[in-house]
This record gives sequence, C-alpha cells and structure tokens, in this order.
Amino acid sequence: MRWVLVFSLLLAGCSGDHDSEVYVGDAELAVLFVHGYTGKVNFSRFTQDMQPMLSHYNKKYIVETYTWESGGISKNPLKNWKEANRQAEDESEELAERLQLFEDNDRPYYLIGYSLGAKVVIDALKEIDDDAVNLRGVYLLGAAISADEEIDSGLFSESFKISNYYSPYHDKVLKRIYRVAEFMKKAGGKIGFRNNDEFNNYETAASHSPSDGKCNFLNMSKPLAHLIAYREGHLVDGEAYERNVIKTKNRDRWNDLISINGFTVRQLSCGSFGKEYYQAIDMDGNIVIEGCDLPSTIKMAHNKTLHTEGNSATLHCLR
Repeated sequence: MRWVLVFSLLLAGCSGDHDSEVYVGDAELAVLFVHGYTGKVNFSRFTQDMQPMLSHYNKKYIVETYTWESGGISKNPLKNWKEANRQAEDESEELAERLQLFEDNDRPYYLIGYSLGAKVVIDALKEIDDDAVNLRGVYLLGAAISADEEIDSGLFSESFKISNYYSPYHDKVLKRIYRVAEFMKKAGGKIGFRNNDEFNNYETAASHSPSDGKCNFLNMSKPLAHLIAYREGHLVDGEAYERNVIKTKNRDRWNDLISINGFTVRQLSCGSFGKEYYQAIDMDGNIVIEGCDLPSTIKMAHNKTLHTEGNSATLHCLR
C-alpha cells in the first residue's frame, strides 16, 4: 500500500554518506539536529542548509546531525514504529550524556528535534542531572509525540519555552498514521502541545511528505538559523544578511516563526528554493511588513519600527 511506503520513508529526512559526531572542541555554540524515524541519518539536508547561514554570523557556530538508529523499512511499519519508539527512549539516555558534556564544558547549545527526533530530545532533557543552564533554545518540527507531553520547566530559566512548530491541516502523517500507530492519540506536531507553560506553539503549513516539495518541514532550516542568530543578539543592531527575496501569488500556506513585541513573523511555507518570502502581521492579522528578508523583518519587529501608533500602512522592502 502507498501509505506504508510513505510511513516508512518520510520521517527521517535526507541523509548523506558519512558519519557525524557531535563536535564540542572549539565551537562557541553547537546546534544539534536530531532526525526522526526511519533509519540512521548521517548527514541531513537540514544540517547542510543551516550551516552556511550560521557561519555567516560566526564561523565557530557548528551544526551537527545527531545520528541514531531509528529502525528500518519493513513490511510492517506499525510494528517498526513501536520498535522505533523504544529505540528513541533508549537513545535519549545517550543524548542526555552528550548534553551533560555541553553543561560540564560550559558550552552553549540549541536542540532541534524533527518528528520522532522530538521524543529523543524531550526525553533526553528529562534525563540530564543538572539544570540546563547552557541550553539556549529548543525547536520541535512536526513532533511525533503526544500533545499531552510535559517536561519539568524547572530545568530552564523562568522565561524559557520550547518552540513547537505544528501543522494542523497539511501533515497527513501526523493527522492519520500517527493516530493509528498511537491508538488515537493526537501529536504535538499536529495540534500543538496543551501545556502552554512549557511550550510556545507556532502554526505552520508544513508537512513530512517529500512529495510536498518545498512545504516540507526541512525547508525551515534557514529561517531557524536566523532565529538562532537573533537569540544570540546578531540581528538587533547588525546589518541584514540577504536580499534574495521574491513576491509570489501563492500566499495561502504560512509558517509562523516567532512572536516579537506583539508581531508574528511568518515564512511562506512553499517558497521557491533559494528564494524566500516573509511577512509580519499584527495581533489583528494585518500585514505590517512584507517583501523583506528575514533578518530585516526580525530587526524591525524587535525595534518596533514596523509602524507607528495610528499608522497601520504596510511597510514594503521591495518596490
């Protein structure tokens, strides 16, 4: 059946041909991308796309694919899914040991969990012995874990929340197959996590399916690189990074990326490869900026320069 093949293939992300180890060394900041089911992803497309973006801001910012054995293709994908879940639980202990190294070496780091990799990330955070004082951010993409998931927020600072990017309408994997595999449970990657004290939920129009082209969750690698740069203070006063932006007529599928000062910055989910489209909307859904690159959009939202009180005219970077 077609869905069997889809279920077996699409949750891992694209892989390369050489092994990857988490690099601590001289890195001033590490970003770990944890792939999902199925198989062992040595070097993901997500990592390859993100590294050049972060290197622009600091060449010692390192992005790594966290490699784990998450099952393989079989004729019984539901059985495989159960085994992959058990492997994810075991792998979380290994990841926790890696995270403890970052803590012991006072090394700042970010975690990105894709699909079942989100379970590895969350369970690993539950395993670490001390407060995660060097953890700067956690991003979950299409999280294949229960929407009722909770984590001890005492691990983090008072203002820290996990950013969860969920897709309520376009991700058939979490909408249909996950519910069957998990006995009608709903995934945090489908409806958002119910615990708003620990998670910031951002609605997207992304999906797991490779057939969905540029709307795949993996297309969020570059925007997340800029969000990490923003959290590290690079976009507050610095210059914008790129102007490779286009206008497009296809504006019906958006990924909410971040909320800043009451504005929501969004990415066109299905933008052409290498060409992005972003906008910012206010709390009433009015477009207040469009046609700018993401760094410029973030900077203006941060500095509250999108529009002044009483003037809701849209600010255009492209003419």
